[in-house]
Amino acid sequence: MGVIGKKSGLPVEGSPAAQMVALISNFGHNKDVTIEVARVTAPLPDMKIMLQTGDEDEFVLDREELIISGAVIAANPPAGAYVIVIGDDDTDKFYVMDTAN
Repeated sequence: MGVIGKKSGLPVEGSPAAQMVALISNFGHNKDVTIEVARVTAPLPDMKIMLQTGDEDEFVLDREELIISGAVIAANPPAGAYVIVIGDDDTDKFYVMDTAN
C-alpha cells in the first residue's frame, strides 16, 4: 500500500496507474476524460490497442485514433503489453501515455 498526497492522508492502494486513477476520481474527475489500461494488439508503427468497456465488451483503436507519447515510442511495447490511455470525449482521441505492468 502506498500513500499519495501525504497532506491529505488518503491511502491509495494498487499499482501506480491504479493510484493515479483513484486520485483523479477523488480530486479532479472530469466526466469528459477517462483513464484506462489497454492491451496492445499491434505494436508500433501501426499500433492498435484494445480497450475493455464492460464485462464482455471490447473495442480496438487504430493508429489514426491514437496520440502516442514519446515514452511509449521509446518503450515500443510489444503485442500483449499494457499501456495507460487517456480518452478525450471532446476530440474522440486517445492519448497513449505510458506502459503499465
